[in-house]
Amino acid sequence: MDEILFKNLIAIMPGHVYWKDKSGVYLGCNDRQAHSLGFKSPEDIIGKTDFDISPTQEEAQVFWENDQEVMRTGQLKIIEESAMYEGKRSIMLSQKIPLRDEMGEIIGIFGISFDITNRKNKENELKAAKEHLEAIDKSNAQALAHMVQKISGQKIDQEKSPLEYAQMMCDYYENIIAVMPGNVYWMDHERKYLGCNDNCAKYDKLNSRTEIIGKTLYDIFEPLKAQQLDKIDKNIIASNKPKFLEEKTTPGDPDKTFLTHKIPLHDQNGNIIGLLGISFDITERKKQEEALRQAEIREKAQEERIKTMESIGAAIAHELRTPLRAIDAGTSGINNYLPKLIYGYQLAKKAGLPVTTIQSRHIKALNQVCQSVEKETHFANTIIDMFLMNIRPLEIDQEKLEKCSAVACINEAIRRYPFEQNELALIHWDQKNDFEFLGNSLLIVHILFNLFKNALYYISKAGKGEITIWLDRGKKYHQIHFKDTGTGIPAEILPRIFDHFFSKTHGGSGVGLTFCDIVMKSLGGKITCDSKEGEYTEFILMFPAI
Repeated sequence: MDEILFKNLIAIMPGHVYWKDKSGVYLGCNDRQAHSLGFKSPEDIIGKTDFDISPTQEEAQVFWENDQEVMRTGQLKIIEESAMYEGKRSIMLSQKIPLRDEMGEIIGIFGISFDITNRKNKENELKAAKEHLEAIDKSNAQALAHMVQKISGQKIDQEKSPLEYAQMMCDYYENIIAVMPGNVYWMDHERKYLGCNDNCAKYDKLNSRTEIIGKTLYDIFEPLKAQQLDKIDKNIIASNKPKFLEEKTTPGDPDKTFLTHKIPLHDQNGNIIGLLGISFDITERKKQEEALRQAEIREKAQEERIKTMESIGAAIAHELRTPLRAIDAGTSGINNYLPKLIYGYQLAKKAGLPVTTIQSRHIKALNQVCQSVEKETHFANTIIDMFLMNIRPLEIDQEKLEKCSAVACINEAIRRYPFEQNELALIHWDQKNDFEFLGNSLLIVHILFNLFKNALYYISKAGKGEITIWLDRGKKYHQIHFKDTGTGIPAEILPRIFDHFFSKTHGGSGVGLTFCDIVMKSLGGKITCDSKEGEYTEFILMFPAI
């Protein structure tokens, strides 16, 4: 390939390509870099520095310092730089490496910059672009360093023949293209490959980039894919218009996705002689976009589920409260008249009237029945309130928080929880180290209800275990420890137990532990869980010390 073609390739290469000597003087650049800085051609920039070109000395100083760091460290540097291009402020993602002479001495820097101004507003696309540039592997960096060492800093040797010098320049441009990031390739007007860079050869499963010369798409891809790509390339050449597109172009690896920019290739007279393409692997970005889309779908489904549960919960609560109100009203009436009836019975009995005998223990039970019914009715309404708390957005009025005793809350929860036969005997409760906290005793009792319910379920499932509760006082936080020795929680599940609607309990709704987490955070504290499968599960409720 002749020198003119290589110059044309560099001239129209996507991105801003430039190289400077050790003093910051430009030695050359591509057309895009020259035009963006207000020059008619790359030749116009030669001999100038950033201090001659930049609108402010401060901006030029930043470029100078970045270039100096590359030359001082001798290492590849990827950095974001702010620059004035075409009269507007642009953010450039720049890759700079040191230029070396044949002796290995650093004589300047070589840089490639991409305008990422628009992508800065799109986090996922920016991340994909940065990851791609940062993913240039060590072998490519070494190849680029070797290329620069081989060709940089060479001056025209009058003793060389024009043919020798032309060959030297061809090698110079070919080596630059060889180590360009992404997959770079070019074709003639018949869509036969004329060359490619190292990355393209690697992705096309070739032993070297020279193997691609003379091949067509049909020599590399399966027929249907080759036909699709060839149609696109043919249209670009025919229309003389560049095109951006996404392609799956890696032979044998359909899961790879590339963002491709294809542009017509012209000779020095402006005639179309082929096509130039550069492709960047955006597979990870596409995966991230799909993950985000799936997350949005799950979030929407969760919102719908919450609305459904709120609607169903409200309906269930209404249906339950109606008979409870009737029971409560009936209990109130019995409570008013039952003592009088018992007193009348006792007078009749004393007077020797023919009334059926009621044993004294039954009379005592009748005196307590109203209180018991009222208590259970109140407890049932409390359970309904707590059920609704679990499925509705929780709003806690911080001004209405009150001092609560940890011991009192735990005792109340144990007293009111509807334990089944022998379950209460499984609880070991150490009441030492009581502390006070700002909170709401009803909410804390409900948290303990959730912990009792889960612990007893897994103890029953394991066929063994007990519950131990104790308190710790600290300088910043006081703690309630709640530990059971049931089945324990598998390590892969443990990080998700506080997620909304996540439940491994048969018949569970996945809202109980989420509610506990929300309540504790609203009180300025937190709830944590430690567990070992088959041995134990321990929840710690942490309250800010007052």
